[in-house]
Amino acid sequence: MIYNCYSYPNDRLKSGDLVFFKPKTIFESGFASAILDSSPTGKAFYHVAMVIRVENNLLFLLDATPLRGTEILEYNNLCKTHGFFHDIEVMRVNLPAHKITTAVNNAVNLVGSEYNDLFSPEFINSKGKISFYCSQIIQYVFNMAAWGEIFSDIPMNFKDHTGEISQYWQYYYEGRSAIVPQDAPGTHPASIYESESLMCF
Repeated sequence: MIYNCYSYPNDRLKSGDLVFFKPKTIFESGFASAILDSSPTGKAFYHVAMVIRVENNLLFLLDATPLRGTEILEYNNLCKTHGFFHDIEVMRVNLPAHKITTAVNNAVNLVGSEYNDLFSPEFINSKGKISFYCSQIIQYVFNMAAWGEIFSDIPMNFKDHTGEISQYWQYYYEGRSAIVPQDAPGTHPASIYESESLMCF
């Protein structure tokens, strides 16, 4: 379901729904642009978050971001907050209600985790702390709840259009004294979006 950003029907959303973000204008540089460039599908999603609950028409999203790690944010109107810069698409996970509830509870238990700035498949960031990036936490909590791989790993890609590791990612990982994990198992907002376990509503 794609929303325009004039009205946002919060009451249609349920716990466990996934909110995908794509820019209305092309980012020229920086972290979000590099995430877009690494899309495995060509879909222009650079971020994904999970609806934790809808209460009195307020929307509570679980978000994992570089600056703040994993947290729950409250929105009166998500489109009014983000709509000048982003298009928002919402999808529902096709699982029984009790498994979705388990995934949501799993996610809430991870609030306070740091951001996985290395995109490590071992959930360890550059500080050696347990951590998650946005699509990784979605994959983790739903696969745990489903007792199966509904969101599969993909080979991580950090190359640009020339087929070489992009300069952005070279500098990014050098600054963290780490090697670019090209082809390591991981996930991406666009790969989550392409899962057959998601449905429109």
